[in-house]
Amino acid sequence: MVSERPTPRTLRVVGLCVVTLLCADAALGLIAALHSLIEQRLLGQLDAMGPTESAAGRLIESLREAARRRRLLDQATLAATFATAPAFLVWFHRAYGNLRAMGESPRTTPARATLGWFIPLGNLYLPYRAAQEIRTLSGNPTSSWVVFGWWILWLLSRLTERLAALAIDGGNLTEAISLHGAAAFEASCSAILGAVFVARVTRAQTCDLERS
Repeated sequence: MVSERPTPRTLRVVGLCVVTLLCADAALGLIAALHSLIEQRLLGQLDAMGPTESAAGRLIESLREAARRRRLLDQATLAATFATAPAFLVWFHRAYGNLRAMGESPRTTPARATLGWFIPLGNLYLPYRAAQEIRTLSGNPTSSWVVFGWWILWLLSRLTERLAALAIDGGNLTEAISLHGAAAFEASCSAILGAVFVARVTRAQTCDLERS
């Protein structure tokens, strides 16, 4: 008995929402990366000064203000991540589910593909494989390098942020700020590529399903 095709689900609204959120994530990451450069410059100026110089007090106060701004940026980034993650997972589930509605034969179910994000160690590869499958079976609307770059930069940003935390624990503030800025920049680039991936797959699937 031939199984009935599932009913396609529109991606237009959720896709637009995810792209908007990813662009906001990218903007916050870029701001955080630029802010880390300011902090590094202030630290460099402080190191070049003697502790008795009168300007050192003003620099220390500037560093304290910069640290407060960084904490606000970190909070904004965390809030943006909590907003983006569920929206992206909804889009991911729908995009994978539409593959069968488009007449394709994906390797697993939408639920299992989405569950791959939560499997320890497996989440280092399974979501990437499912994303490449979404791209391929949606008619290759974007390059495989876009998906690869999005995924590698996202993993790299997590690793770099972990190294920044270790640097803080080790008392190396300059290295920690540098790594934090690098992680923010990597996350920003990843978000941009993710937005490209989501936008192009959304457009491709929407056009395909409208023609059906």
